[in-house]
Amino acid sequence: MRLVNRSISSVTRSRAVWIRSVLQMCSKYGIMPSMFLVGSMGLPLLEHIASSPIRFVTRLRRGLQERLTLVHEFSERRILSPLPLSSSDRNTGGLAALRLVPGGRFMVTATRDGSIELWDLGYDPTSLISQTAIASAKIEQVHFAHDVVQLFCPPSHEPTGVHVLIVSEVRGVNPRTTFYIYLLRISPSGPSFHLVATFVHPVFLVIHSVAFSRDAVALGGDGCFILWNFSNNTAAVIVVSQQVDMITFHEAEDEVVTLDCSRRFIAAYRYPTLYPTHSSLSRQLQETRPTRCLPLDISTEWVVAPSPGQVMGSNHEPWYMSILEDGISPTSGYIMYHLRGEAFHKPPPSLARIVLLPSQPPTYPLIASPLASDVKFRSFMALGGTGDCHVLVSLLENAESAPICLWRYNSSYIPYDYCPLSGRMCLETYPNISILDFLCAPPK
Repeated sequence: MRLVNRSISSVTRSRAVWIRSVLQMCSKYGIMPSMFLVGSMGLPLLEHIASSPIRFVTRLRRGLQERLTLVHEFSERRILSPLPLSSSDRNTGGLAALRLVPGGRFMVTATRDGSIELWDLGYDPTSLISQTAIASAKIEQVHFAHDVVQLFCPPSHEPTGVHVLIVSEVRGVNPRTTFYIYLLRISPSGPSFHLVATFVHPVFLVIHSVAFSRDAVALGGDGCFILWNFSNNTAAVIVVSQQVDMITFHEAEDEVVTLDCSRRFIAAYRYPTLYPTHSSLSRQLQETRPTRCLPLDISTEWVVAPSPGQVMGSNHEPWYMSILEDGISPTSGYIMYHLRGEAFHKPPPSLARIVLLPSQPPTYPLIASPLASDVKFRSFMALGGTGDCHVLVSLLENAESAPICLWRYNSSYIPYDYCPLSGRMCLETYPNISILDFLCAPPK
C-alpha cells in the first residue's frame, strides 16, 4: 500500500508540473486553455505539448487554415438570457454586451443592471448548457454603455485567466465615466471574477474605440483619449483637436494610433511621454500634438499591433490595416477598416468593423465584417432581433475574406460575438441568446 501511495503521489506531482508547463505555453502563444481539456489530458500528451510547443502551435495553425475551405450547415441552440423583464428593458433590449472568451467555450454577458455573468456553452452542439451562470459579479449603480465590455489577453502570471474591461457611463447631475478591469479566472477549481483596478473620469465620455496592450488600455472618445496603465494605476487624459473614431497600439514604435473619419487622417502619439511621471493617479488635460500624421486615402496602409482577441496563435505577428472606400456599399459615406494577418489573411473580429460617418445614419444593411468585391455567399440564417430589427447571418465562400457576416436592417444595437477558431457565434435574439455552431468546420 505504501508503494502504491508513493507511486500515485509521484505521478500526481509530475502531472501538476506538466499541466503548469502547458498553461505557461498557452499564455506565451496567446492560446486560451479553455479550448482544450487540459485537466483530463494524459501525462504523455501533456509532455508532448509542453516539450514541443512550436510543433503544437504549427499544427493548430494548419488546422485553422484548412478549415477556411470547409463549411458545415448551421446548427442553432438557444439559452434563456439573463434579462430583466421590465417594460423599459423590453423596449431597449436587455444585454449591454456579449463576449466569447477566446476558444468559444465560455461566454461573458453584461446586463444593464450591473451584472456580469460567465456561461459554459460546451465544446460542441451536443453539450448540455446550464440555464444558470457558472460565475457572476455585481457592480452597483452602473450604467453600461453599448459595446464597451471587452476581453483581452491574459497576463503572463495568470495563464488561466483573461482580463475584462467594463465601461460605465453616467449622465445627469453627477456625470462621470468609470472604467473597471476584472480578472476572470477559468480554472478546474471553479471560475471567478476578481477586481484588478478602477479609474474614474469625472466627465461623461462616449467611448468610440478601445485598444489593449499587456498592461495598458487606450480608450478613444470625442476630442480626447485616455491612456490607462492598470498595472500601476496611472492614467493620462489627452485632449486632442480631432475626434477619435478608432484607436490602437503600435507597439513597435511605442505609439498610440488614432483615426479621425471626419477629418480623414491618422495621428500617432508617443505613449511613454503620455504617462504621469509619478505612480499616483493623475491626469494631463493639456492638448497634445501628434508626433506624426498621415492623410487618409485609398492607398493608406498602416502596420498596427494585433488585437489580442479571438484569433489564436497570431498575437506576435503584425496586422496590416488598410483604410479603403467601400465601393460595394448601397450608400456613400462608409469607411472600411480591413485588417489582414500574415498567418490567416483574415481580420480579427474585435477590430475589423465598418463605421458610418456621423452624417450618414444607418438606413441600409450594416455589414459587421469587411468584404471583398468578389465575395460569394454560401448560406443564410434569419434570426429575430429586438423590436423590428431583423438579423441575417451569412457564410462566405471566399477563404481570403472574413468567414462570417452579420447584417442588421436598422440601427438597433445587437450584442454579438464570433469565434473563428470554433466557428461559433452568439448573439442576443431577445428574450434568448442564440448560439450558432459550425459556422465553419470544428478544429481538428
